[in-house]
Amino acid sequence: MENNRTEDDFYGQLIVLGYNGSETVPYQQNGQGGGPSSASSSQMISTRHTLRRKASPNGVIPSTKHYVVADPASSASMRDRRHFVSFVKSRTETLIQEYQADNFTDMFQIGRSTDKPIDVTVKDTRCTDADGEEMPADHRNVPGSKNCGGETSLIPPHRDSTISRFACRVLVNRTSYPVPRVFAAGFDNHRNICLGEKAPKWLTESGMDGLTTNGVLLWHPPSWGRLVHGSEAQNSTWCQWLEVSVRGAILTLRSSRSAKTRGHLLASECNVVRDGSLIDLCGVTLLFRTKEGLDNSPTTKELDERLASMNADRPQCPVGMNTLVIPRQRNAVAVKSATDQPYIYMTCGHVQGRHGWGEQPNKLKKCPICFKDGSIVRMCMGMEPAFYVGKDVTPTHAFNPCGHIANFETLDYWSKIPFPHEASAFKPVGAACPFCITLLDAKSPIVRIIFP
Repeated sequence: MENNRTEDDFYGQLIVLGYNGSETVPYQQNGQGGGPSSASSSQMISTRHTLRRKASPNGVIPSTKHYVVADPASSASMRDRRHFVSFVKSRTETLIQEYQADNFTDMFQIGRSTDKPIDVTVKDTRCTDADGEEMPADHRNVPGSKNCGGETSLIPPHRDSTISRFACRVLVNRTSYPVPRVFAAGFDNHRNICLGEKAPKWLTESGMDGLTTNGVLLWHPPSWGRLVHGSEAQNSTWCQWLEVSVRGAILTLRSSRSAKTRGHLLASECNVVRDGSLIDLCGVTLLFRTKEGLDNSPTTKELDERLASMNADRPQCPVGMNTLVIPRQRNAVAVKSATDQPYIYMTCGHVQGRHGWGEQPNKLKKCPICFKDGSIVRMCMGMEPAFYVGKDVTPTHAFNPCGHIANFETLDYWSKIPFPHEASAFKPVGAACPFCITLLDAKSPIVRIIFP
């Protein structure tokens, strides 16, 4: 992947949080109707999407033409296959805003659909706690598929997705200094974006604007790996989740994800995505990295070499005296019988193998080294290089409670980013591990690991 960044047509890369370096994952999508009777199909989708200059521009921008119709399906825009946005005011009145070709931009559409208009297909990777009903993304298998251990997955099908089939679009100007901008909603097979009667809509000097049902949220750091605190945070919108409209306006968050009243317009903010920007689509979060940002990040080869070096040291369990091997990925089903699997005692950080010593009530175990009671979790290397902060990738800490390990700078950065937690718990309140999207412990989000 690193060699592909040297080309001049490279705009940037979108990485889906939650898959720990896996380049493709199985995706099972219901039929177009989305109901129980719809046919389903299974395929592999990518978790890392490179945005490149297209052979010919396909961007569109609002035109000056707009009109009112009773039925959008009978509009001239639909008949002539022009791009347009339908603002439904009532059952008998819909405002049509036409869009026109823009020869200076490329358009990339993102959503749950696998239809042709979509460039980046995504699936749900919901934030969960360690005991939640949803499994972290890097643990999941499609029902009936084979997991890494060769066993049939027993994970039940996902509940209905909260991600729109045509969730958002990114427009990038076709110049030597590309500037990507994100807009809510994407055009469907009929080149239409439809904002229903209950969707927030308002009139601007340039025409109508609106928000999608569950919204498209943006989060920007001042620079990759840097956060703002104190007075700097109070006087800026850095490191705050904001919402973007269909026309690209930026607003404060609504009272709930699908509230019918929009937030406050922020005229001084723009919809440009930068190195480290996060895009949340209510069920999946994507990280945007620029070419310069990726060039200054570690490579997959460097992470593999560091992992091999750690395993070459042959760490031993102090109880079983067996050699431990740190994995680069976790199986969908825990292999409790594996004698070489390292575990972290999350209270003290000591690393050991799995053994029967120190069993306590409530699934706790007493550490045989320091005698502290706490939970244990399987250790796993963080293998997505785009998530790393800093060049020294030596793992020193682990996320609590999932057990993914990386360098301190990486864990410290991600442990301070609150994530939107679906439509039911809209306000961003908790940080999550970027490698698996497990919500972190509020009191001790990271733990220093201590090898025997």
